[in-house]
This record gives sequence, structure tokens and C-alpha cells, in this order.
Amino acid sequence: MPAKKILIIEDNPANMKLASDILTANGYDVMKASEGMAGFEMLKQNSKNINLVLLDLKLPDIDGIEVIKKIKADQNTCNIPVIVVSAHAMEADIKNSMEAGCADYITKPINIQEFLGRIKSAV
Repeated sequence: MPAKKILIIEDNPANMKLASDILTANGYDVMKASEGMAGFEMLKQNSKNINLVLLDLKLPDIDGIEVIKKIKADQNTCNIPVIVVSAHAMEADIKNSMEAGCADYITKPINIQEFLGRIKSAV
């Protein structure tokens, strides 16, 4: 069975490397984008192959909530689960993300075992 493919949309290089290293060490195939629109375009072009999107909320070009809305509005990407991974742990951020259509919300700094467990549940 081929490895599950996860798209990480994250602008912080250290956070991107950490998530990518954890996922590849646990058998996942990782694609990366450092901006929201680039990530959404990558997802659209690879929608048949991507099993999950990990999304930061604060991106340089477009808000993460807008990225979720674009993913959920596109018929080719709407069924791909999105997990927000953000340092913003305010109730409003979580509520807005869930209302926009994300499947789960993980706060930074991440607990590696919890992170992997929640990803496994989503894919």
C-alpha cells in the first residue's frame, strides 16, 4: 500500500522542518508549501493523491481560514481533511476554523505522539 501523502502549508521554516521530519520518519509522504495560495494550487493539481492537509493559520499571503474555505468550496478538494496546526489557541480561532470546515485543530508546540495519533485518525 502506498504511503499516505500529506500537504503541509506552513510559512515558518523550523515548524515546516519539524512537521515534515516527524511525518517522513513515520512513513508519510510529504509535500510542502510556504504560502496559502501556492498550497491550494498544489492541492488542486494533486487532489487525487493527497490524503490530508496540515495548515497554519497565519500565512504571508492569505489567512488560513480563507484557505480552508477555498478547499471546501472546490469539488475536487472538498473531501480532503484539513487539520489546522497553529500557535493560536484562542477559542475563537478554533471555532472559526471548525466552522470553515477543518477536521481538527492542533495547537503548537505540538506533542509528537498526540500529533501522530490525530493525523492517523484523519487519514
